[in-house]
Amino acid sequence: MTPETAIESLISQGLVPVIDPYTQQLFLQCAKVGSLTAVQAYLALGMPVDVHDDKQRTALILATEGNHPDILKLLAKAGADLEARDKDDDTALITAVNWKYPKALQTLIELG
Repeated sequence: MTPETAIESLISQGLVPVIDPYTQQLFLQCAKVGSLTAVQAYLALGMPVDVHDDKQRTALILATEGNHPDILKLLAKAGADLEARDKDDDTALITAVNWKYPKALQTLIELG
């Protein structure tokens, strides 16, 4: 089961997942793979927008790595720290430049 189908299954059953390290990782994976619906659902369930993985990558940085402008906009609207840095001291903007993702780069510039 993918992270996206897992969260959708829980929601369709009327269950609210516990926000713990496991569900935080699922949230981050959904941001990276571009599952807008799942990211919206996690945020609606109270997922902190700036949780991070073991490399200090936030959902915003992972969505940049996945080149998902819609998720970047959603996370920014939810209050994501646009200046958050990973273990390499890279922000989402630096990640977009390094990975050569013009759509993500343009979106991040528009977001400020």
